[in-house]
Amino acid sequence: MTVDFRDMLAGDLVQLELQSSQVHALDAYLPGMSVMDKGRDLAENGTAWTAIADGRIIACGGFRDIYAGQGLAWVAMADGVGAAHLAVTRHARRCVESGTYHRIEATVEADNDRAIAWATIIGLEPVHTLRKWGPNVGSYILFERVA
Repeated sequence: MTVDFRDMLAGDLVQLELQSSQVHALDAYLPGMSVMDKGRDLAENGTAWTAIADGRIIACGGFRDIYAGQGLAWVAMADGVGAAHLAVTRHARRCVESGTYHRIEATVEADNDRAIAWATIIGLEPVHTLRKWGPNVGSYILFERVA
């Protein structure tokens, strides 16, 4: 299976059949917006990419600008990514390592072992636990990469 990557377009997020856990995450970070508006925001306010396998959008990800030189890492994956997950992971790691940001950060639910492992694999380091944080007032781990 070949996975191709290109710059994300606003409509890509609409075509992505999101994993149920990630619907909640996008709603938390971009509340009150339609999926199209979320896609436009992520595609236009930072660096974003789309992964395509067998003509199907399987993931979108990138860095949402926070401040000059600082980005919030994010990814949204489709159900049934399967073997293409490795290619998406490798691409995300390359983006983290070669990005133009001097600071990249991400927050991951503290009880989501898979997301914690993935953040680490792509090159982010856990630095702090945020308690009673976010819209669900839960515990999250702050990950970062400082270049």
